[in-house]
Amino acid sequence: MNLSQQTFPKSALVQVLALAFAAAVTACGGNDDEPVPPASPTLLAGTAATGAALSNAVVQITAGDGSAACSETQIVTSGIGAYSCTLIEGKTAPFLVVVTDPSGGVAPLVSIATAAPPAGQTLVVNATPLTTAILAQLAPDKSALSVIATPSLLDTTTIQAITTQVLDQLSNVLAALQMPAGYNPFTTPITAATATVSGDTADKILEVIKITTVDGQTLIAPADDPTATVPMADATTTTPPKVTAPNAAVLSLSDALRLL
Repeated sequence: MNLSQQTFPKSALVQVLALAFAAAVTACGGNDDEPVPPASPTLLAGTAATGAALSNAVVQITAGDGSAACSETQIVTSGIGAYSCTLIEGKTAPFLVVVTDPSGGVAPLVSIATAAPPAGQTLVVNATPLTTAILAQLAPDKSALSVIATPSLLDTTTIQAITTQVLDQLSNVLAALQMPAGYNPFTTPITAATATVSGDTADKILEVIKITTVDGQTLIAPADDPTATVPMADATTTTPPKVTAPNAAVLSLSDALRLL
């Protein structure tokens, strides 16, 4: 028999082609039973800092309805002041952040995320004396904890307006620090100073200004001249006075002292 002239029934040829196609699909990962990778968590994460990292501090985050926002039972800041919160699905903004120093050496730090991060992504929310002071301007008694206790005081537009005004007040300080454009005290990532590492500019600004409250008024001054105070802007301020830039030597001295 001449094999080169052998023919196959048409039905057999169709069956062979079907088996070959099925094998190719399987080889390309066409198995519907393969496990689906878990979705990435949606996180709030940031740094508690005062010009230095606030470590071992307790972080509490509540959702817009006052309930706990994080799946973690307890959140404590790391040695560099960092924290992370895995948002419980369905929780809605605003998210209020309160960081408490167990030693009592640092007053509670307060912050806010006015919107939730997209699913599977991370939103930076820092807690510092500057975020605390900005939020305090919403309360009649200039206390950020009063804002936490009375969420009706929260207004996203007002918070943004106060933040813009305060950054304008600090423009001389920001320029002296060579702060990168777009700085936001709530959302710009912070590398906080430790005993061995110098902080970045987002941390250093917390060290070179001094924020106080006197007779119900929040005041800002350069740290090297506490008498040069100006009132911190609030929702009613039209032309906020500017804070004097710190002496250039102060910027270098703070780093040198930390590394001794």
